[in-house]
Amino acid sequence: HIIIADVATIRSRVDGDTFTTKTLDILRRKQHIGYITTTRVAYYGNFIYVYTQFSHTFLLFVRKIWVNLRRKGITKFCEMKIILFSRPSSGKPTGLFGALVNSIQERGFDYSIDSATATWLEEGEGVKVAPEHRYETLCSTLAEDDIVISYGGDGTLLSVVRAIGGRKIPVLGINSGRLGFLASVAGEDFEAALDALQSGEYTIERRSLLRIEGDVQDDVVFPLAFNEFSVQRGGRGMIGIKVEIDSRTVANYWSDGAIIATPTGSTAYSLSAGGPIVTPECNCMILTPIAPHNLTMRPIVIPDSSTVRLTIDARDPEALVGIDNENFTINSGASFTITRAEREVFLVRLQNKSFYDTLKDKMMWGVDSRESKQ
Repeated sequence: HIIIADVATIRSRVDGDTFTTKTLDILRRKQHIGYITTTRVAYYGNFIYVYTQFSHTFLLFVRKIWVNLRRKGITKFCEMKIILFSRPSSGKPTGLFGALVNSIQERGFDYSIDSATATWLEEGEGVKVAPEHRYETLCSTLAEDDIVISYGGDGTLLSVVRAIGGRKIPVLGINSGRLGFLASVAGEDFEAALDALQSGEYTIERRSLLRIEGDVQDDVVFPLAFNEFSVQRGGRGMIGIKVEIDSRTVANYWSDGAIIATPTGSTAYSLSAGGPIVTPECNCMILTPIAPHNLTMRPIVIPDSSTVRLTIDARDPEALVGIDNENFTINSGASFTITRAEREVFLVRLQNKSFYDTLKDKMMWGVDSRESKQ
């Protein structure tokens, strides 16, 4: 396959998300085995994937395509590269991770894997990773045409999101953890996931981020939350949290804390605190109090165009603040302003796996516990 980049002028002519020969004004030619494949196109930003088959006159046909694309203002071709990221555990690899790397190598993908994980993999399973396929830090190796495969749990994927820093690089999560709402592909299904990457049978989902401003520590280099922003008590006593939405006071929580979640984060900490499940397509934020003293304090869903301000009144000298899986302490009197960020996260979604499928599988909806006892 090839990737056509810089296609902002063409996207308006794409019929839905189907990319055909008519779009590029390329007619059927004898050098080409059939038409350009009509398939669901995975595009994000100004990138569109086109999957084709070529005969032995490959170079001649590519030259003809190139001439047509130059007329359309498309000037950049590039190949997909898989950036594999994981977090080595204290134990040995499970075997699935080594099989994943072997499959990537056998399929001929250009790939790269972080050095610590590659060493861990070699020592644990004997899988060899050449020096040219290793990188030291994720943020330093990423390019716009890459796809990141996060192998681990949701915490691993959150680390990937932080390293990407809001760039338009899609992430595919393969789950080796416990629950895994973000890393939605089961570890044993990695072959099907790689098949989908090769055939283009996937879509790119855009997910929102929250921007946190205010009394954020200087060492927090990525003040954006993919799942949630949370404030929690630092000691035994409750904390007071004044909540303002669009400059209007909504509530004063006396509680263990409060959570502001994205739709993506509605299945994380907010869900554990009694918040609702929200589909990722909804343009909203969820405000969920944690164990409020007043039982009438309930979660509330608000538009993500809102500006939320939290002011902390803690009985103890300090309280805790969390931005996804990164935590730090604050003093009483601290305040934070939360808005939807301009940047987004791009997740790879396999076409045979919807958000509702993930919910049904992870939450075991429709499973009769009596059947397992028979």
